[in-house]
Amino acid sequence: MTDFYIAAAWVITFGAVGGYALSLVIRGRRLSRSVPVDRRRWMGAPAETESPVGSQTVGVPGGNHG
Repeated sequence: MTDFYIAAAWVITFGAVGGYALSLVIRGRRLSRSVPVDRRRWMGAPAETESPVGSQTVGVPGGNHG
């Protein structure tokens, strides 16, 4: 009988954590649709958009020598 309670605790725990993670993903996807395209900083920028620094690269030899 003890094995049943242990198994039930594992199922309930992983089910609750999995359900919470799923709800976070669904909520995040829904909220991301409401953010204007030009404000989506964490999304990939279009290829034609250039960084504010220009073509200089920080930390790479030959780039951004000032």
